[in-house]
Amino acid sequence: MAGDTGKDGFGFAPAPRGDAASPTDFPENAWHKVFALLSAGEVVRAAMAFLSNRLAQASIGSAWDLHAVLKGPWPRGVGGLKPFLAAARASHLTERVFCKVIRSVGSAEVLKPTFLCLTSSTAPPRSVAVNAAATALAFSTGDLVGEGLLAIAIGRDIKLIGRDDMKSCGTLALTLPKGCREVGSMVFSSDSSSIAVVPRAESGSFAPEIQFYSTQEKSKPIVTKMRNAEISQIDFLNAVSGMAGDLVVACGKELIRISQTTGEVVRTWKGDDGGAAFATFKAVSPHEVITLSEKTLSIWDLRTAEGVARRANATQVVTALDAASFPSSSVTFLGDIYGGLHRMDWRGSEVPVCELLWSPPEERERSRSHMVMVEHGCVSLVAGSCLTVLAIDPCVVELGYANVRGCLTAVAAGSRVWGFGIHDASGKTPQSTVVIVDTNGTAHLKKETVEEGGNRVEKQKKPKAKKAETQGKKPSSGKAAHGRNSGR
Repeated sequence: MAGDTGKDGFGFAPAPRGDAASPTDFPENAWHKVFALLSAGEVVRAAMAFLSNRLAQASIGSAWDLHAVLKGPWPRGVGGLKPFLAAARASHLTERVFCKVIRSVGSAEVLKPTFLCLTSSTAPPRSVAVNAAATALAFSTGDLVGEGLLAIAIGRDIKLIGRDDMKSCGTLALTLPKGCREVGSMVFSSDSSSIAVVPRAESGSFAPEIQFYSTQEKSKPIVTKMRNAEISQIDFLNAVSGMAGDLVVACGKELIRISQTTGEVVRTWKGDDGGAAFATFKAVSPHEVITLSEKTLSIWDLRTAEGVARRANATQVVTALDAASFPSSSVTFLGDIYGGLHRMDWRGSEVPVCELLWSPPEERERSRSHMVMVEHGCVSLVAGSCLTVLAIDPCVVELGYANVRGCLTAVAAGSRVWGFGIHDASGKTPQSTVVIVDTNGTAHLKKETVEEGGNRVEKQKKPKAKKAETQGKKPSSGKAAHGRNSGR
């Protein structure tokens, strides 16, 4: 998420509530079984579970035909098992995202979470209650699905939560500069040993300094003062050869590389003198980042003095992006200034083409994109006060949207996980919650098994040896920080 969101960023309110529009004859345990099978890698059994159940087949099909969001038949040439499972997965993920957020689907307003979130067999997204609205979220990298830490910034504290059990692993008490009361942005280092923090001033802009806090021991932060106050984004380079990557900061027209161990500036690169300031960027390898500057996308090789290795242009001013690490993917997804979604593939041509995938209807708010999160053919896009979820595989379809002004306070994406900070002030007592959506299904599915013969899914008991291992887990598991960063 880029830059100052104080004026036109998060600060949203719930959309009007209406009636739920979901099939009522869908088998209660079908989804849970299917995604448990998928998480175990048994694609053939998952396909058989879908295709052998006519009710499941009809339920999925009803969301992709003339009478629902697709507004017509499947595109010509689209068919087969892979697109069918992609559609099912996107539908499932959309239900999990909107389980805690009131939303609309097409012209129908939804009163409450649909059956996928209410049945006993499909657990809702995991959440943790907090005492105030979260201003920033960050995920560390875990070796397995569900491992790692969730960091929640609330005022002058960062609460560390273990993703495997959603229990507290301690609190980091921050030393914010004068005039700052909260965290504007933060990110974990690639080895999870530290968190880089950008304080937010009372004016809503980022303070001109970076603070590094250790997650392994209680110590004073390392502070780096920035000459340029226009910080728009921070991100750690990917780890290489067991060593953590440095932090990269976008300040105005400069990219600055900072050592996380010393806080010293390692190197600085400058953009075009006549170009615009960086809107945002993302690290995509141990030495490469992709930057956005109005309509210009640039791949920077930070091993070189020149910096820029390749450039391309979008058709609109772009303000948000998501890209997988190189070389696992060559595709970059972009959110433009009007809330539209674009796709650019850097591979195969000297001049990459920026393809417009989707734009909001004219009657809906058309505002600057703040966040694009892409996972397994499903996109979560935050633009202005609207949260939209789209399927892009096998075809581009809007699966739901929500006016979230006043209730969505922070958004973050990690490895196979999305996080949403939600503040509900509709009742007598305001309530704040952080919800995480495991984008490959529920993280606890790896501890479950699907019994043959249509029996319900039951949790397996943890092995006794597992209990002893938790005492020596590394920080990425969400356990090592427990008790050492309590700040008390």
